[in-house]
Amino acid sequence: MPTYTDDGVRFALRAAAEDVGEPLTQAAYRAWSEGQPQPVPTPPTVADRWGTWKDGCAAADVEPGTPGTYTDEELLDALQRVAEQSDGPLTRATYLQYAGEDDPHADTVTARLGGGNWAAACDAVGVVAATDRGGARMPDWTPATVLAAVGGWLAAQDDSRPSWSTYVAAMRAGDCRPSQRTMKRHVGDWQDVLDLLTEE
Repeated sequence: MPTYTDDGVRFALRAAAEDVGEPLTQAAYRAWSEGQPQPVPTPPTVADRWGTWKDGCAAADVEPGTPGTYTDEELLDALQRVAEQSDGPLTRATYLQYAGEDDPHADTVTARLGGGNWAAACDAVGVVAATDRGGARMPDWTPATVLAAVGGWLAAQDDSRPSWSTYVAAMRAGDCRPSQRTMKRHVGDWQDVLDLLTEE
């Protein structure tokens, strides 16, 4: 793994804040870091160096994201990231075990993404859910059902090639499925799905 000096970590935080704005959340920083040509320090590196994400941002004269305030994208990012780190169906307890200090609480994820239902929150991002007592809830997606679900939604739109953000807004409202994670697993990215559905 790369070794970063304190100045190098502070430089990365300032660069991210300049590009994506402040306050700077861990999720926004992660999204920014994925587009960089060279590896940059991760949020855990920042937290390990100064104790917390908040203190790391303070060391770089960057305003940290306000705890408890999250965009939908940040909630999705946290849930998907924890699911990738854990093994097997994701329970609330497992989420709390793997979630970082500045990640949204499981209750916030449940309320915002699932309308109060943990399984629905997980299903919204294509994650296999389970209760803390077991009982996995397995999403039943295939390439055909993914295309059928998106195609049905697409047919009702005025725009024949709506943006991903438009689809996400509808997905959050419960108007359609599947999630981006599910699409990628079974078909491809958003443009791949649109291309397949709009082929002559």
